[in-house]
This record gives sequence, structure tokens and C-alpha cells, in this order.
Amino acid sequence: MKISIIIPVRFSDKYPRNTGRIKLCLESLRAQTLKPELIEIVVSDFGSENQFIPLLQKNCQQFNAKFIHVPTKKIWNRSRALNIAIRNSRPESQYIFSSDIDVIFKDICLERILDNAKPNRIVTCETRDLSETLAPENLSVKIDFLKLKTIPRSLGWGTCCFPRNWIFKIRGYDEEFKGWGGEDDDLMKRARLDGMLTVRLYNLAFHQWHKSLFDAKEIIPFREANRKRLKEVNTLIRNEGREWDKFRNNEE
Repeated sequence: MKISIIIPVRFSDKYPRNTGRIKLCLESLRAQTLKPELIEIVVSDFGSENQFIPLLQKNCQQFNAKFIHVPTKKIWNRSRALNIAIRNSRPESQYIFSSDIDVIFKDICLERILDNAKPNRIVTCETRDLSETLAPENLSVKIDFLKLKTIPRSLGWGTCCFPRNWIFKIRGYDEEFKGWGGEDDDLMKRARLDGMLTVRLYNLAFHQWHKSLFDAKEIIPFREANRKRLKEVNTLIRNEGREWDKFRNNEE
């Protein structure tokens, strides 16, 4: 079975984040026990500032990852960034695995995911928080994570694998969720509505520490709207009216 990993990103001087995180994430995905030809990596950049683009391109080239850049000044929209990657992933991948750029994976992670993957199943990974003292420059993909003191995150669905044909059927993540929060919970809600089962795996994914951006000024106004939408909208299909059969350069 083949799998496409989709990773949404945005780098900005306004909200500084250590750019070394992307190298660790991509390196861990290329250090998997799964055969390299079975793995596709798609990095979907939605609005990074121009000075960060060469670094992102360099890292993607180093680890054979497809890089898509959509220049935009619009509010961060993780759902849209993920949907762009979904539409641009290779059709022969039976499964798609969504992640964030600040996650590091154990080398058996993708193999374990595909061992558990089925057409009627969502496979998620518990993500454990690494200590603030472990900056990217002090980390290695070969580190024994089980010997580290890590903290389980609250139940979330940010790293999850789903069948490609299913995510196309429901038209991807709901792009009405702006900023951060709600889009993953909404996806799982829709999965349950559609009769999908869920399997959760442990001790395979680790989150690199960074300052939280959840309180960023531009994000706060969207929090309540996201909560309300998550609670009140119960339809399976979203983003109706948008084209889903191909990637377009005017995705903004």
C-alpha cells in the first residue's frame, strides 16, 4: 500500500518559530522502515513570507518532498492548506496521513499505520509533548523517545490517516474553520456520521515544543465561530461548489 503524508505550513516573522523543526519532521519521515517508494510527502505552504521560501524549498528538495506554495495574506486556514495538499497528492496512494510540521515520528510509525489501515477506518496517533529544553538543535530522529520524559497531549486528531477515496468523497477538511482549532474534531465527527471506525496508536509521534500561537491576536476572533460551527454543523459533505478533481494555482 502507498501513503501520502500531507503537512500544512506557514512561516512568518510576525509569529517566529524555529525553522529547524521542518528538517526533523521530514528527516523522520524519510527514516521510516516502510519502503521509500511507498511514501509521498507533500508540504503545503499557505502564505509563508518570501524570505522563508528558499529554506522550505531546500528542505523539501533534500528529503524528496513535494513543495506547494500559495502566496496569500489571508488569515491562516489549516483546512485549506491541507485540502490543497490532498488534491495535489498522487492518485495511487490509497491512504493520506495528515500531520503538522513540528511532529517527529518513530521509524516504525508509517508501517504501524498501514498495518492498521482499512477502507472503513481512521487511524490516529497520540502525540506526546517533548520538553521545552529539547530545542530542535538538541534533537535527533534516532533518539530513544521512550527514555525521554514526555507528556501526552489532550485528545486530539491532528495526526490521522484516512482513505484517499473517503476524504475526496466528503470534500476534505471544512474550510470555514479559520485559524487553529476545530477542523480536526470536525473531521472525526463526520467520520463517525459516515460509520467510520477509529484506531488510536501510541508512542509513535512526538511534538516539538514551541510557544503556543493559539492566543495570537488575529486568531482570537475566530475561536468562538469555530466552536459554534463544530457544535451546530452536522453534514457530511463540505466545501460544496469548490473544484475537487485537480490542484489549481489560484487556491487562495
